[in-house]
Amino acid sequence: MPIIKLTQQTELHCPEGKTRIEWCDSELKGLYVEVRATSQGQGTYYLSYKDSLGKTCHQKLGRTTEHKLTEIKKKAKILKAEIALGADPRGEEKAKKSVPTYAKFFTEHYLPHVMPRKRSWKKDEEMFRLRLNANFGDNGSVQKSVSFY
Repeated sequence: MPIIKLTQQTELHCPEGKTRIEWCDSELKGLYVEVRATSQGQGTYYLSYKDSLGKTCHQKLGRTTEHKLTEIKKKAKILKAEIALGADPRGEEKAKKSVPTYAKFFTEHYLPHVMPRKRSWKKDEEMFRLRLNANFGDNGSVQKSVSFY
């Protein structure tokens, strides 16, 4: 990753033979812009940081076509301060992904548990398949009009 002083006038290009390159800012540690060969002249700003476990994470800050560098630097400084105080910008995303959908819970946890213990497990499976899965299944949100019968 080449380290340069990023300015609004910095020419963003990807060298021949590479699919992408990351240009790091010499003034603000962790700030970099990723430029891909498919979109020469524009890129995406990121902030790299270490989370509480010491793992390197990358937080997307915005596209070069949509934001000025001064805005991105302000945003990166605020984000770095929040991280220093213990915040995890990607924590909410990780927590949301760790919660299973109703369909996943039903098929991977509930059914294997009740099949050897409950004689009417087939009725539970039928109710889920015919009535509940359409509204509560893998889409992660509840439909507004829920009709079971």
